[in-house]
Amino acid sequence: MWNFPSISLPEEFLSSKTSKPIGHCMICGKNLLTDNSPYLIEKAFQKNISSQKFEVIFEYALCSVCQHNAASELSVESMKRIKMYYDLYVDFDKRQERLANRENHKLSDFISDCIITKKPILEYNSYRIGGMCFQNRLLLGNFPFAIGEKAIDEIQELISKKTRDFLDGFKEKVIPPEVRDKVPDDFLILI
Repeated sequence: MWNFPSISLPEEFLSSKTSKPIGHCMICGKNLLTDNSPYLIEKAFQKNISSQKFEVIFEYALCSVCQHNAASELSVESMKRIKMYYDLYVDFDKRQERLANRENHKLSDFISDCIITKKPILEYNSYRIGGMCFQNRLLLGNFPFAIGEKAIDEIQELISKKTRDFLDGFKEKVIPPEVRDKVPDDFLILI
């Protein structure tokens, strides 16, 4: 079905509230665990200043249709700039080749360092992880990856006003009101 290796959905991609898979698309409500299409999970972490531990500030899942619809709302200009940015720092073909030559896949191989800066994620004050999933499996391909606050800030500089306006509205749709004040103004989705 998929040309990607996969692993059972790891703890890092489970709901932080229930410790179970995120079962429904945040926008349309589709059951992701029984649907026959991939879906995206994104989680954002922020270091608690007093405890120095990372806490989940938001998490959501989007079915492939809603993810595609969201991506189509980004301006062509922003998409080109973001693609050029990733192409500058990440060789996805080399990453795929390295994956294909491995038999045992560990999640830490994918999310322990920022995909852009190569710096350990735990050295940042905030970071995001994103993964493509299929039912209760995490697909190992271009995703999963982690991205640190430095790269997120740099990507923010690349997006157009149209894209910023869309992201502000998207944030209102997918982030529960009780945690919106914890989500940074520079909210960005890993589409």
